[in-house]
Amino acid sequence: LKPPPRRTTMAAKHGKAAAAASPMQLAVCPGDVIRVQQSDTVSIGEGLTFHAGSSTLRATRRGLLCSRGRAALWVEGRSKRYVARLDDAVLGVVDSSGAEFVRVNLFGTRGAKLPVLAFEGATKRNRPALQRGTLVFCRVVSKGGVLEPELSCISPDSVGRKDWFTGEALYGELQGGFMQRCSSALARQLLRPDCVVLLSLAKHLAFEIAVGANGAFWVRAGTTRETCVIVNALKQSEMLNDDEIVAMVGELVRAARTEDDDWEA
Repeated sequence: LKPPPRRTTMAAKHGKAAAAASPMQLAVCPGDVIRVQQSDTVSIGEGLTFHAGSSTLRATRRGLLCSRGRAALWVEGRSKRYVARLDDAVLGVVDSSGAEFVRVNLFGTRGAKLPVLAFEGATKRNRPALQRGTLVFCRVVSKGGVLEPELSCISPDSVGRKDWFTGEALYGELQGGFMQRCSSALARQLLRPDCVVLLSLAKHLAFEIAVGANGAFWVRAGTTRETCVIVNALKQSEMLNDDEIVAMVGELVRAARTEDDDWEA
């Protein structure tokens, strides 16, 4: 149920959106029984658990029950609490540096460790010097169990790999821009390939974005004003429908350009 990691350059052009996963619009609370046809094979995601003894599917958190056809079910919540999952793309802030690992704050129940050599093309003599406060985009390679989760900035896909020092690698240190924490529901919305707010913004502005499944996103645009417009649009989109999102983005962009014209005048 996890969309692919998103660190994308959005230009003022876009393609057709893919079919969206449709929410069932059913509010659930922890302990609620979810009824599915016994003949269906269903993959369950966050917020659901299967009780083998009673053969029932139950919600473990409050939110909206969502589906992807009949093949997948999960509960979309608005919690900022994050529990590491394998292969999640996450944003984190370096808390401390060591000889072999750096400690990364994932804004969850506990931190994670990132090996200093877990970067594309890194060696003992040629590796990034991550200082406290550095923002990194990485992926979870081990949930850790009783130990800390382990992170990596090496892409599992060999196609298009770039060394860390080129600044073009998918994972690694994020420089400049602005990072904003958000709910897990908004993060999942931004990770969808047919995300309406990102496609609408891309019609007007060019920008880079990295979205973490741990409830955070990073944006870098051409100017500070454009970055502010994008961040405000993303935050406001969470509670709006598609038509409202398109109208909201247009209004924010027009207002920003009007202010620019007034300032130049």
